[in-house]
Amino acid sequence: MSGVENNLMDGCYFCNPKKDNVKKQSDLSYVHLDGFPVSKYHLTVVSLRHVQSLDELTKEELDDVWYNVLSCKKWLSELDPTIKGFNIGINDGECAGQMIPHLHIHLIPRRVGDVKNPKGGVRNIFPQRGDWSKEI
Repeated sequence: MSGVENNLMDGCYFCNPKKDNVKKQSDLSYVHLDGFPVSKYHLTVVSLRHVQSLDELTKEELDDVWYNVLSCKKWLSELDPTIKGFNIGINDGECAGQMIPHLHIHLIPRRVGDVKNPKGGVRNIFPQRGDWSKEI
């Protein structure tokens, strides 16, 4: 495991995933069906090692989680041709909305018409600030 200790934490949702929700696993991360999906095929890419923040990962772990994000993006696009885009997000810290203190990356498939106005994407976490083009 690249010299990194796999320090699992008792009681952590991501350290102890339901096996039938795990869709892919590599040496340093796994891909999980999101427990509370916001769209069909919403996945989370989860570090195997229990860390809370992106900056706690080693270079090897970073490479591995991002490889899984990109490979799943391709896989989902081939699986479901209605997928026309993705939101990829990390809630890093409690004030940023992180509810489970274990690093995970959301891969959220998007489809034409799934929301009334998608302009601004993840910027819409702050209501009325997502569409910055109105300011120009």
